[in-house]
Amino acid sequence: MAATSLILAGEAALSVARAQQFMPNRNTQPQFRYNGAEKIWFATTRLNENNSVLKPIFAAKRHLDLGLGSLEYGTADVSKPSMNGTLATSGNWSNFHTLMTGTDAGYLAGGVRLQIQNDSNFIDTISRFDGTIMVFAHGYDESFNKSLQDTALISSELEGQMPGQAVLPIAFSWPSFDSTKDYAADEANLEWSKKSFTALMSRILVAKKAETKLVIVGHSMGCRLIFDLLKLPEIYKKPLIEKIILSSADCDYYQALDDLPELEQMVKDKIYVLVSERDGPLLTSQALHKMPRLGKPTDTYANDSGLASKLSDVTSNPLLKSLIANAGSVLLPTQNMQSPELTSWLSGNSNLSQELGLRSEFYDVSDLANFQSELGHRICWPVIARLLTPTASLSPLSVEIIHKMPEKNYLQQTGTRPKVLYRFHKVSTNRFGLGN
Repeated sequence: MAATSLILAGEAALSVARAQQFMPNRNTQPQFRYNGAEKIWFATTRLNENNSVLKPIFAAKRHLDLGLGSLEYGTADVSKPSMNGTLATSGNWSNFHTLMTGTDAGYLAGGVRLQIQNDSNFIDTISRFDGTIMVFAHGYDESFNKSLQDTALISSELEGQMPGQAVLPIAFSWPSFDSTKDYAADEANLEWSKKSFTALMSRILVAKKAETKLVIVGHSMGCRLIFDLLKLPEIYKKPLIEKIILSSADCDYYQALDDLPELEQMVKDKIYVLVSERDGPLLTSQALHKMPRLGKPTDTYANDSGLASKLSDVTSNPLLKSLIANAGSVLLPTQNMQSPELTSWLSGNSNLSQELGLRSEFYDVSDLANFQSELGHRICWPVIARLLTPTASLSPLSVEIIHKMPEKNYLQQTGTRPKVLYRFHKVSTNRFGLGN
């Protein structure tokens, strides 16, 4: 018993240590130069475990509602890496990719300085702000610091895409255990945090100026929070949100299809759904749930560049290895996603080709996925930031329309004759610099 207690105590201490605010060990991290900081706000349902205002510790404990709510607010200065050049002026795909991966790594290796703010300061900031408010809801296996760094990464690129326009970034951080083995625990903590997220969004909608734009970005499991906005009172069921981005959404695909029309009623412009065929965690989630996910709505094919074996090679996590090894139920070795049947169906009935919804579109970011970065599940922030701009231009990246073979459950129930073939706006690197 004593040995077990020692192990548990050690794990608890490690969890707290990982949440401490410090500059990383330069012996294990690449060297980066930093130029100032990106300032963001945060609202969190994580417990401030040491009650400090200037050096709070947020790990995976829930901030229980003991009469004052579960949300705590604050500001963060996130170290901003200084890079040689910008994505917009990169000139070619090789330079673009180098800058993209370097910037990404630079933000994640940098420091974060926190300060707790009171509720009235938060609301006052919202009510006085002119520009675009961006709310980011992270996914599972995400530390508090990383959720802030991801928010800063998106907002910094968005500011670069909209010079002269102010952006107010807000991170909503829920108590993730920051561990791939704790998927179920993260799922429970996210479910518990839904009420606080909808309360936060209702407060922002009430406090902000009418002309101030509000955009929301969800990633992975965090996209489920956005669908929960449908539980807001009817007074909010009108187009008060400018745009929504659902990135690598770990949500049930068919439940999302049912809910998207109602969610569209809350959006002025578009809902963009970012998908990838090279997303390892969504492959495992698909295997776990036995149904497709919104961020990966098609079946996985064994001839997709040896996806499962590549994923297994780059992860040492036993749970992921096990799920990948048992993903045979979603692997279809005899079919091809770009099947000739698609051409036949579309030539016979061009009306089959449709967008995801009246205001919703699929964007395929498979070409930008990187197995070495969270097994292809990393936020595709260059695309996200560009879609959030008024023009939604992805330049210098280009886009082509493709269709994909529907997943097997749908085909079985439609008699192998689909009622609809959704368009996928595939973000391509093949025509770099040629525009949309």
